[in-house]
Amino acid sequence: GQVANDLADAGYLTLRYDRRGTGQSGGRGESATFDSHTDDARALVRYLDRRDDVNKELITLVGYADGGWLAMEVARRENRADRLVLVGTPSGTGADWVLEQQRTMLDRLGVADAERAETIALQQRVHEAVLGEGPWTGVPETTRQRAETPWFRSLLEFDANDTLRRTRQPLLIARGDRDDQVGPHHAQRLTQVARERRRNTTMEAVTLTELDQLLTEPPLDDSSSYDGLAERTVSRSFVDTLTTWLASLP
Repeated sequence: GQVANDLADAGYLTLRYDRRGTGQSGGRGESATFDSHTDDARALVRYLDRRDDVNKELITLVGYADGGWLAMEVARRENRADRLVLVGTPSGTGADWVLEQQRTMLDRLGVADAERAETIALQQRVHEAVLGEGPWTGVPETTRQRAETPWFRSLLEFDANDTLRRTRQPLLIARGDRDDQVGPHHAQRLTQVARERRRNTTMEAVTLTELDQLLTEPPLDDSSSYDGLAERTVSRSFVDTLTTWLASLP
């Protein structure tokens, strides 16, 4: 909520919410799909559009990490969304992103090559089964129960590159140069895709110095980016970058 508060302090009306089944929002997250979350977010955009105290020409979607996927999908479908901001957002498909995260985790844990290969092969079998491209043979029942949900299938099927290519809004892509969760190749790929959009729209990509995935200054040691999170705050440089970009648009 700190970014929303800082934006409010800068004079912007902000709306921040928990996804369905998360925090104080009702519903069950595992029974929802990407489309369900998109519909929820579109309803909020329309709510803002109906308010008399909102500039209807400046409604901006800001998505963080894979929340950027939801933001770009809403931008693709919703004409009332006027600007799009992606922060530390992955490129590619959901299936590719899940596998990349798993490989990164296994590398950090120093898992032996044989175990690493076995774990990745299992995850690939899970993906094939969830997507209807293969059987559940050899997949533990507990793993199947966690994976065989409408939400996970819709996540695997999502294609960030294709979705972004079909947006029209002015776009800001931002990442921290010390982000060890989403590598720089993702921002580079999204930037390339954005430049291929048919419409002649504004696009800017920025790298925020000395900031991590959480938009905070990470510890100087090699500890996790999430260590000591409660004592850390989002860098003001991100909010300044965002507000400067917003002010620069016609």
